[in-house]
Amino acid sequence: MCSAKSYVVVVKAVLLAVAIVVAPNLSADNAKALIKEGRNKAQGCTRCHGRYGLQAAAQQQGSGTLVGAFVKRELENFRTGSRQHAIMSAVAARLSDTDIKAISAWFDSIQK
Repeated sequence: MCSAKSYVVVVKAVLLAVAIVVAPNLSADNAKALIKEGRNKAQGCTRCHGRYGLQAAAQQQGSGTLVGAFVKRELENFRTGSRQHAIMSAVAARLSDTDIKAISAWFDSIQK
């Protein structure tokens, strides 16, 4: 188990990585806000994908094992209809580009 101090160091490193990789034009504060927004928007994901997007059921892909770019691409595919799923297509249809960017940043931030 990690100490609180090492956890803080890891979180700061992840936030910095997200700021550099996912949102290169954002300041660190804006990247933190984007991740927070994504975390809030991804709360509904936990019903099927488990806590932090980890696999909840054997037949479902756990999003926590994926990079944000994959999450972004798949949400866009569900939204445009190029990928079909009764639940995910309906969820993605309600997401804006900013929502998808934020959710992708959140999933990137929890990568292990």
